[in-house]
Amino acid sequence: MRLNDLRGRVAIAGVGQAGLGEAQGFTEQEILSRAALNAVKDAGLSLKDIDGITTCSSLSTMWVMPVIEYLGIRPTFIDSTMIGGSSYVAHLLPAIHALESGQCNAVLVCYGSTQRTAAFNRAELTRVRKVMDP
Repeated sequence: MRLNDLRGRVAIAGVGQAGLGEAQGFTEQEILSRAALNAVKDAGLSLKDIDGITTCSSLSTMWVMPVIEYLGIRPTFIDSTMIGGSSYVAHLLPAIHALESGQCNAVLVCYGSTQRTAAFNRAELTRVRKVMDP
């Protein structure tokens, strides 16, 4: 099947957000889970309907495994490819292929980050660089 043949065959049915801006006191797992639950609800589904998942973390290898356990889902398809900041866009094509092949019926593409409110974040890095290189 050519890539163009996939056009219009699957859809993003729900979107969820959590922890945008200030998220002090929350872990990446908690932010991811809140956003995931919001997306699943927005799609008109429940976690029982989710049988595929794609996610990754810059802080943890095999991140998908604790996410599966935390959400209590039993996916037949998982992808945890980490290629940097575009990982979540890159997860879409394997998700489409999994849906088209019949490997699963509903894929959750999810991400959680505390980079903005973590003890050492981009704003802090910028400040440190200015101090070190005036």
